[in-house]
Amino acid sequence: MNFVNFVGVHKKGVLNLCFYDKFKGLCTLRNETESRALINAGLSKSLLSKWRAKPDTVPNGKTLAKLCDHFGVPASYFLGEKEKAPTLTSEDLHQILNGMSNAELIELISEATEKLKGN
Repeated sequence: MNFVNFVGVHKKGVLNLCFYDKFKGLCTLRNETESRALINAGLSKSLLSKWRAKPDTVPNGKTLAKLCDHFGVPASYFLGEKEKAPTLTSEDLHQILNGMSNAELIELISEATEKLKGN
């Protein structure tokens, strides 16, 4: 997974991700497995199979509230069709880059170079 795909950057700086993609992204930012995030939020791991099968499924209000509390995000983050790209701190970026293999880093640099050449 490269950094551009991880952040979900769109040409206009807007994300249009389904619920499950947003959930996965928050887990990655927290360096937490999806299962562990659900357990830590007081939810059942069985929700994962449901969300993986139907990524656009939005959980009920009680489940959503627990996820929002756990991740520290407003419900609008999960419910809104389009959200502004999250602001990454240097610590977030450091964690992401440290988790990438050399091959992924080379791919990231190549993609960034190509994008810069195109502009």
